Amino acid sequence: MSRSMPVTLSLVPLLLAACASDGDPLLSSLASTSDASSNRDDDDETRDATSGQPNPDDGTTGTAMGVDSGSTSGGASIEGGSSDGGANVMTVGACAVGAGTQQGVGSTMERYLSADVTRDGRNYRMITNGWGDGWLSHSVSWQGTAMAIESFDGSRQPNGAPAGYPSVFCGRYSDTSLECGLPTPLSSVTEINTAVSWSRADTGTYNVAYDVWLGNANSTGFGSLESYFMVWLQDPPVESPAGMLQETGVTVANVPGVWNIIAGSVNNRPIVNYVRAQGDEVYAMAFDMMDFIRDARARGLNFPGNDLLAIAIGFEIWQGPVTNLTLDDFCLDIQ
Repeated sequence: MSRSMPVTLSLVPLLLAACASDGDPLLSSLASTSDASSNRDDDDETRDATSGQPNPDDGTTGTAMGVDSGSTSGGASIEGGSSDGGANVMTVGACAVGAGTQQGVGSTMERYLSADVTRDGRNYRMITNGWGDGWLSHSVSWQGTAMAIESFDGSRQPNGAPAGYPSVFCGRYSDTSLECGLPTPLSSVTEINTAVSWSRADTGTYNVAYDVWLGNANSTGFGSLESYFMVWLQDPPVESPAGMLQETGVTVANVPGVWNIIAGSVNNRPIVNYVRAQGDEVYAMAFDMMDFIRDARARGLNFPGNDLLAIAIGFEIWQGPVTNLTLDDFCLDIQ
């Protein structure tokens, strides 16, 4: 099967001693010279709060990985935004995927490690996030918002939840990034410009998904979270989002492609998912997330929350082994 060729991160090796712990992963000992801390992110079905304090990451500066323009399969494509017609750069607002300056480098086998990174001076946080009961092992490298899942082994949980969600985010998520403009009142947001590019793995079952958290920024811990809003760029065979199918073949104003809508609840909180059909995955995309939110509101879908708490992008992985799965670039421009 034809696929886009994985892009390998050219990182300055920064090896972290991942010391296995039989107890709470927060107590894992980590010998490291990077700014990385062990934080648990139990995503989806069993998310729980963490209390790690982020620290500045000196890191190193490099250029963001370009949009993958290799061969694709099943109608997969590069969509949205504007491009220069030759170089692999896509732009939406002030967000130009494939042209950013990345800072913060590392690699780890630690299950719950997190690290502060920057792209074009904006703060983000990377989390390895092997939260599922079926997680066995992984090896993850990063440079700014670019991340490589060099290997991952594990399996889906009995309730259908994935084994992990290695991801990069801005805001108050299960962990908290340094100041990045989130949380902020949703009423004050006119644009959530974002662009992403990724390269598929050789094996395994996984999605590529944005995870947006909405709620009350004045509350603390997970009491602030009121709903989830997800956009899946790939829907793997067998697995599907939480909820029931609402509509198929939906088009969203100003957004490329056709989407299915699935809505339901997770942890007794509403969730809305916009999902590309299986076999119609998109490898690079630039768009305004507010176009999805406005579309969902117009359809009367339920996702409460006055504040935009956090935006994450990553891979929910249900079945390993996974090798050479890469988030080549990711950026946000919130207006």
